[in-house]
Amino acid sequence: MNDWLPFCDCPAPAGGFSSALGLALALGLFMLGHWLWWKFAMKGWLNMTLMMKIFAVVVLMFAVGLVVAMKDLGEKDPGDASAIDASNGGPLPRLVSLGGGKCIPCVMMDPIRKELRAEYANRLQVVYHDVGQEREAGEQYGIRIIPTLIYFDAQGKELGRTEGFQTKQQIITSFAKWGVDLNQAVTGNDAKALSTSDVSTPAEYQVQFAAATATQSTTSEQAMLLGEAYPLLGDGPLAKARLTSLPEGQLMQAGDVIIQATDVKAMVDDAPPNMQPRLKRNQLYLLEQLATQRLVTAKAKSALVKKPGEKVTDQEAIQRYLQSVAAGVKVSDPEILQFYQSNSAMLGGAPLAEVKEQIMQYLLGQAQQTHVDQHIQTLVHQADIQLDEQWTKAQVQTALDNPVDRIRAGGQPSMIDFGSHGCGPCDMMTPILERLAKSYVGRAEILFVPVAEHQILAARFGVQGIPTQIFFDAQGREVFRHTGFLSQDKIEAQLAQMGVR
Repeated sequence: MNDWLPFCDCPAPAGGFSSALGLALALGLFMLGHWLWWKFAMKGWLNMTLMMKIFAVVVLMFAVGLVVAMKDLGEKDPGDASAIDASNGGPLPRLVSLGGGKCIPCVMMDPIRKELRAEYANRLQVVYHDVGQEREAGEQYGIRIIPTLIYFDAQGKELGRTEGFQTKQQIITSFAKWGVDLNQAVTGNDAKALSTSDVSTPAEYQVQFAAATATQSTTSEQAMLLGEAYPLLGDGPLAKARLTSLPEGQLMQAGDVIIQATDVKAMVDDAPPNMQPRLKRNQLYLLEQLATQRLVTAKAKSALVKKPGEKVTDQEAIQRYLQSVAAGVKVSDPEILQFYQSNSAMLGGAPLAEVKEQIMQYLLGQAQQTHVDQHIQTLVHQADIQLDEQWTKAQVQTALDNPVDRIRAGGQPSMIDFGSHGCGPCDMMTPILERLAKSYVGRAEILFVPVAEHQILAARFGVQGIPTQIFFDAQGREVFRHTGFLSQDKIEAQLAQMGVR
């Protein structure tokens, strides 16, 4: 999961949109991209009232002419260029923030970094790198998307990472989760006495984050991880799963959570007939969704505090749990103002007072979803997951047999454009893609992927609006993405930033 909200960067001349089809396609793709998620994994987990509210905000945003366009935004934080790299260690915990001037969520992080520097001046060092200007920083840290935050303890040890916009409270929570209390600057073993539960979670649903066990068997330590064996799958939820031999018919085990081959087959059989052939070729993706669902279910049930005599279904427990995870996420007035100033021209000149509530709901929805996504990803990564090696090997062959992964495995940088014929901005991209495909032969791969023909592929890569351009380096790792029309000069600038000459 990425964002809750779909965006299609359709032109909006005076008097309305030039084509209602663009908006319909954007909303349709959003529903399509989430069909598998809601059908097989997340159905009923989130507060649907909130979801509908967010959808209403999207429609209203479009009505006032909001068109998301990446521009040169923001200025580099003062003093960041001279900041000492956190990996070199130091007396204080450090936060390394990597972003770019053309990234709206990155710009929205500017006031948050300033607040952290001021509030925790003697307890935390904050370092910022603009990867557009400091390409080596992005390469050094292996950044896939921006913004990325990397958390270090006082000894320079990396504690963990988060991707996407983070509020100040989320950053403080992440440090606490990994054993650093910024209020006392306590690290390592001294922090064990502190609560490491998600501070945004009410007391009745507090969940302790399990530390990675250091007592795995020799066999476990030697087992190869999925992301190591198949690097193109290294950014998924199961990347840290161990490839082992499991009993016949068993595909996955994580403690008491077991998934059988019959479970995945049932998911395929439950799908519409026209989708079943594609799902059969993507059973590893289905297993990933089912594993996430069951692990979150187990965590939610263990965290649930019921009233005497109360009966709570699994889905109700999950909904309560995820609502509690997102409950503490807030949007500040500076964040709203930053977004308004960055997109004032796109808001049809409406005064801030008229659109403040809509902007707040939009930013809150994004922040809550990002927080929940990261919480779930952390939970799955911390689970000791075992996958049946032989079954996984067979499934990988079909899972990676698609246009995008074939190009990612080709050893050249690439740009994949997910779109649809008939979408205004998508059609505007067509001649640009044709020219680029010819001019970059032998240097980079340029590919158009019609989402109607590759629905599961679009869902797997988190495409929620069209057109979406995803840039991959020569190793097949995502380095940048953009939703909406992207001009040829900006595409070429991004390729040049990636080293394509």
